[in-house]
Amino acid sequence: TRSHNIASRWSEDWCNDTLHTLLGYSDGTLASYLIHVAKKAKSVDEISNVLRSGGIEATSKSEQFSRDLYQRCSSGGSSSSRPSAKIKRVTYADMIEQASKYKLIEEEEPVPVSNIVPERNKEKNSSSKKSSK
Repeated sequence: TRSHNIASRWSEDWCNDTLHTLLGYSDGTLASYLIHVAKKAKSVDEISNVLRSGGIEATSKSEQFSRDLYQRCSSGGSSSSRPSAKIKRVTYADMIEQASKYKLIEEEEPVPVSNIVPERNKEKNSSSKKSSK
């Protein structure tokens, strides 16, 4: 498993570096997600489609990235051909996918402060103004 972890880390580093060249920035979470997609992909087109749906233009560089990523991640065979593990490991990509299903709850309109101030203070202020006259 140690060699698997080293290979996995190497793939992630390669993906980060290549994303930086391709996009001008790199993101470890994005790299993990793309590796996850590539491991499950049955073709290069699946990876290219994910890139396009993420707003990355289909250029010769992005297509080459898709091909390289597919080759690096599919060389050990598809995940269905490997023996199934008894414990499913949750990856960052799984967490991102799950998080994308959540939606924000709309917040109620804030109550103006003037509606919160008790009437007593208003009466007190008006009586103190009368006595000062």
